[in-house]
Parts: sequence; structure tokens; C-alpha cells
Amino acid sequence: MKALEKRQAVQTPPAEPAPAAQQPTANVLFQAVADGGPLTWRGITFYGAVDAGIAWQSHGAPFSGLYPQGLQYRISKNSNHAGFGFAPNAMGYSNFGLEGTEKIGSDLAVIFDLNTQFNPGSGMIADGPGSLVKNNGVAPASQSSRGDSALAGQALNNFAYIGLSSQTIGALTVGRQKSLISDNASAYDPMDSGPAFSVITGSFSGGGNTENSRLDNVLKYRLGYGQARFAALYQVGAGPASQGAYQFSVGGYIGGFSFDATFSHVSGAVSASSLSASQVATETTGSLSGTISDNTGIMLAARYTYDRFKFFGGYAAAQYADPKTPIAPGFSGLGGYDISITNNTAFQYHDRVRQVFWTGVRYAHDAHFELAGAYYHALQNSYGQNGCNTNESSTCSGTLDAVSGLVDYHFTPKFEAYGGLMYSVVTNGYASGYLYHNTIDPTLGVRYIF
Repeated sequence: MKALEKRQAVQTPPAEPAPAAQQPTANVLFQAVADGGPLTWRGITFYGAVDAGIAWQSHGAPFSGLYPQGLQYRISKNSNHAGFGFAPNAMGYSNFGLEGTEKIGSDLAVIFDLNTQFNPGSGMIADGPGSLVKNNGVAPASQSSRGDSALAGQALNNFAYIGLSSQTIGALTVGRQKSLISDNASAYDPMDSGPAFSVITGSFSGGGNTENSRLDNVLKYRLGYGQARFAALYQVGAGPASQGAYQFSVGGYIGGFSFDATFSHVSGAVSASSLSASQVATETTGSLSGTISDNTGIMLAARYTYDRFKFFGGYAAAQYADPKTPIAPGFSGLGGYDISITNNTAFQYHDRVRQVFWTGVRYAHDAHFELAGAYYHALQNSYGQNGCNTNESSTCSGTLDAVSGLVDYHFTPKFEAYGGLMYSVVTNGYASGYLYHNTIDPTLGVRYIF
């Protein structure tokens, strides 16, 4: 109560107005931005980024204004034609947000962060499930870019949390937050999880399913002690679309070497997909189908900085099992989308295991010019009734390989231009039902961070 009264007293306007030079006027805020500082007023900062460009794909799908990254840069089942297209969010997702800190003691502060990701090509809030609905009943050869996502058209689709932070006892936050695996995926990916240049996005950063790269109703704790660090996450108040999750992460640094190990478990994970033409005729308009599973995942990653070089390496795996508690169809999924069809037995014969290895390097020539390269190798086991290593079924074993390169030039700390490409190819079970098995996506873009 005393802390609240003190805060209210500080915010009470003075009897006499302060001199104009001390007022946080629009001119002062503009000058702060012009000088390279953040747009901050009374402890609240408005921040964000806009990323846009053009790309050519040897095998791709048309641009979607709902799909979070606009284009499916990696080879996908519905990659159906070659051509140029608007390429948003190639290097990083466009977003805007508000964050703030309010000290309530010598070593304690209230913190909050609210953030939304959007598609700059359409100006729409990122909505992966919405992009799936747009392709309900559409043949793969005619589909636009689409894919499931944790970004489902929510007003604050990226994260929205509040909590307490201390230099000595760590930080505890509650709300919608990124998973620990998603946090570490960006930190240890040589391409910083850029959608046009990296494989460590989507399902791999979600510990199995892309919807779990962010989680609602989460308690998240972080603590740094000397050169060591620890983090834990627990989901409370789970509903039918997510029956609970917990994660742990430990890591640290020694000189230029940094490492983290992360464990994740999600019960009742949902992987949404578009309805087929026959399903559209019988199911609720605008609904989706969903594969339900209990997912267990790990990520081991390291980074070493030497002079102007940063070397990266990592391994992630996800095991998918049939849910211990099946979910009946007709429930409201992420973003309020109706899941009218559910599959609770997709892994009845064998658990599915997906793995990915990656390595890469970044070289900073100076404060402006940077080069990066990376290689990714993903594979899955054969998890159907009969073992197979062909493309006759998506349950057969298979591989995904990708190699990427990037040139990045910073005109200023906030404005950069980049160019790069990724070549990706799938084989056997990974390629089942695909129209084409490989694509290359040379991309040019600019990004402004504020």
C-alpha cells in the first residue's frame, strides 16, 4: 500500500507547471529518436521494427497478407511456381510494442512488455491459422503461402507480460510469453532465426509445434548468477487447446564461449492444418483440422566469439506421442479458430522423432558490414505401421537440408540493408506430397529498428 501511495504521489501534477525545458514535449521525444535514442516517456518505451524486401523463388507460393512471414521461404508442400514476390519479414519479424520499468525499491522493479507482430505487406496482424483458413479446400497447386503459427491474429500475438525484476534474485513474469526454446533458438542461430535464411523457426523453436513457440498463461523465471544462468517456465490455467507445459534451461559463459541446454514438455499440443475439399463440404465454415500430441523436446546450443568472428552450433530434437488426454473435435483453438477435426492417434504405432543439427559463422568486418553463413540438417524417423524410407508417406523417414548466406550492411545502428539466399531440399518422408522437392530464394530487403 505504501509503495502504491508513493507511486501515486510521484505522478500527481505539481501546483505550478515546470519550465518548458523540463517538459517531455513532442519536440524532445523527436530529438531523442533523431539522436539514436529510444522513444521513451516516463519510463515507457515505444519500440519496434519494420522489415520488407523482394524475393525470387524457384519453387514458391504466392504472397499472403495473413501469413506471418508473407512467403514460405523454405520448400513446402504447396510450393507451386517460380517468380518474384514481395518479401516481408525475411530477416526478422516486423513488430511494435511498449515496455516499461518502474522501480519500487533499491533492487526491485515492476516490468512489463506488450508486443505485436504484423505483416508489412498488408498491414495486418500476423495470423498463421487465418492463412490456413484462406486455403481451406484449395488444391496445393493453387494455394497461397500458409502455415500454422503461434501468431494467430491476437491483438498482442507476440507476448504480453508483467512481472518483477531484481539484480540479485532474478526476474519473475506472468502472461503470454516466448518459450525458452524459442529464446535460445534466436540466440544461437547464425541467421538469428530469420525466416528467409534459417530452418530454426516455427516448429523447431516451439519444441515440436510452432504454436508452442509462445504460450499463454505462463509463469517464467530467469536468474543470472556470476557466469551461470537458469530459467524455468510453467503454464497454468491451461485449456483444451493446451493442457499444460513446463520447461527448464541452464547455461552460462566462459570468456567468449556461451552455451545453453533446454528441456521442454507440452501436453495437448496442437498442429493445425487446412481442410481438404471434401472436409470443407461437411465441416464448419472457417474451421481447421488439428493433430494433437504430447511433445517432449530438447535444445543444446553453443556460440564462440573470437575477434570479429562468431561461431555457432546446435542440436534440437522433438518427440511426438499420442496425447494421454485426447481432445474431442469442436474446440476453440489458438486465436479462437474452431478445430472441427482432431487426430489423436497420429503416432499410435511409433512416436515421431524430429531432429535438427546446425552450424554457421558470422563475421563483422566493421561496425557497418557483416557476413553470415549457415548449414542446417533435419531428419525424422519412420513412425508409421511399417518402416519405410521413401516418399510414399509422410510417416516415412526423411531429411531436410538447407544452406544459406547473408550480407548485411548497417547504414546506421537502426537502418540496414541485406541480401542473401537459402537453398532447401527435402527427401523421402519429408518430401511426401510435395509438388517440388527444392527451392532457392535470393532475397533483398531493408530493416528499420526503432
